[in-house]
Amino acid sequence: MNNEILKQAIESLAIHDVRLDNSYIKVKDDFEPLFPESETINVQYKSGISNSVIGTATDNESGKEEQYLRAKYQCGFRVLVPPHKGATPPKGVDLEGWEQVAEVVADFIAYYLMKSDINNEAIEEFSKYNVGYHIWPYWREYASSVATRLRLPPVIPPLYVLPKDK
Repeated sequence: MNNEILKQAIESLAIHDVRLDNSYIKVKDDFEPLFPESETINVQYKSGISNSVIGTATDNESGKEEQYLRAKYQCGFRVLVPPHKGATPPKGVDLEGWEQVAEVVADFIAYYLMKSDINNEAIEEFSKYNVGYHIWPYWREYASSVATRLRLPPVIPPLYVLPKDK
């Protein structure tokens, strides 16, 4: 993390809006969440920045043209059931034999007004460390709500964790 560049971006950008851009929901045809064959499920999550672009828009009140940053962030979860009743999730990520019965993927867009120009490196740093943080409450509500509507067991994404530097 480049704190100096990130600080410049934070000083230049102000969150304006967050919205759902699109969503994909798929439940396996023969999966009956009201009558599950197994009481054990495993939920896996994914998330990350998709892209960020700078645009311009005219303010409706002042008529002044303003620059903004539009950042797309994708979140998702999938529900897996074990190959047989009574199986417990293995430690780690090896879920061989587990079957995916539901998947939810959502793209959110965050808009930031730009108070001053910033370079691409600052936009990348800001997008990596801040966009997910701003979108995460919307994602948690959406994931929980959709899971409830699908009659899945409770799905509550974990609290947001800053990405680790490579």
